[in-house]
Amino acid sequence: MESAVVATDVTTPARHRPLLFAIFTFWLVGLIDKFAFSTILTDRAFLTELGLVGHATAIGALVSIAVFTQALGNAVFGWAVDRYGPRRCALVGSCGWVLSCALAALAHALPLLVVSRFLLGLCEGYTWPVGNALTARWFEPRRRARARGLWMSAVCVGPGLSGFLTAGLLGTFSWRGVFWCLALGSAALCVPLVLLFVRDTPPGAPIPPAAAPAAPVGTGEPGGGTAGPGGSDEPGGGTAGPGGSGERGGGAAGTGRFAALRTGRFWLATLAASGTTVAVWALAAWLPSYLVGYRHTPLRAFQLYVLTAYGIGLVTMLGYSHLVDRLRRRARWLAASLWTCAGLLLVVGLVPSAPYLLLIAATIAIIYGITLLLAQGFQDQMTPVGRVGTENGLMNAVSNVLASVVPFAMGGLIEASGGSFASAFVFLFTLLAACGGGAFALHRRGY
Repeated sequence: MESAVVATDVTTPARHRPLLFAIFTFWLVGLIDKFAFSTILTDRAFLTELGLVGHATAIGALVSIAVFTQALGNAVFGWAVDRYGPRRCALVGSCGWVLSCALAALAHALPLLVVSRFLLGLCEGYTWPVGNALTARWFEPRRRARARGLWMSAVCVGPGLSGFLTAGLLGTFSWRGVFWCLALGSAALCVPLVLLFVRDTPPGAPIPPAAAPAAPVGTGEPGGGTAGPGGSDEPGGGTAGPGGSGERGGGAAGTGRFAALRTGRFWLATLAASGTTVAVWALAAWLPSYLVGYRHTPLRAFQLYVLTAYGIGLVTMLGYSHLVDRLRRRARWLAASLWTCAGLLLVVGLVPSAPYLLLIAATIAIIYGITLLLAQGFQDQMTPVGRVGTENGLMNAVSNVLASVVPFAMGGLIEASGGSFASAFVFLFTLLAACGGGAFALHRRGY
């Protein structure tokens, strides 16, 4: 089925618009729900009522809970997407969002808020596997980065819009009212879109084939010659023979849905992708507190800044997505991007007089506009369509496990430093530099 010829009408833009709009909306709502919490953390009434004033470590732990359970959700939904289809998984995840926001609105003590954060992260785990599986099933390989760029643009719109909307809602309602608005928004937008527009495959069309990576023949790197008995653990250009790793060749896929876990390329790709996840969650957890609380940025100025910074990331993503489709070897660009972001954040942390607003905006543009597309595009080169859900879910699960430590650890460093963010930024620099090293090692393997 994966090697079937793609129907010519599968690439009709009008046919894809409702699906892409639905995926975009899932991501937009999920990111607003996710980033709204970091803005609510600046509300004095919320912190006082739940006993969080002066407890940065506990605040970081609340964010980390959602990240860790999202890792679990990535793995569970990744398997479920390939087993039951993206449509059912999107419906279950969207309903979970509604329930999690309602529980947060009802919380009068930390235990119920913890349950809410646990459920939110678990249900948000469907977004990556569902989005990437639908992209692989509906689009030809040469169009996937552009399609992914359209729905992933929500990753830029969501954080900017979330800060703007949440700050405005806090000025009108209490923090509980904000959570009720999030619950109603999830119910009114996501559930109907799943029922109306999401289908597991294009009606009457075969699943498009997976892309074959390019590399010199016979090297054992992706796109090389046939992997025979006992062959390399990297995908070959032909069929993976007996004793191989079960990685993708240009023909038959290997056996075992979790065969990727036994290969070096999967773990390097996961380490490289973790750089983006780490940066996204670090910014989600601590950017409002850093700018509003530490740098004393007025709330109105913070709203406009976040909207502008993520808007630049959106423009960067939409423009760069056209280039990514033409890149046969993407890992070196991912490494360079992660190392650049690491350097920018190190300067922010260690140089008080540095133009921190400009440097953080540049970091947001690179992370959201470039590294997300590169990191999530590895499946186009490595994975058959029928396994995209599982492998993407596993990759993002491991990435989120690593990233789940970051908000908690940064909170501990901030609290231990008496409220200073310097050591937290050094910690973030170290993680991004290591993830960039993983991307460079993947480049050395031919990706």
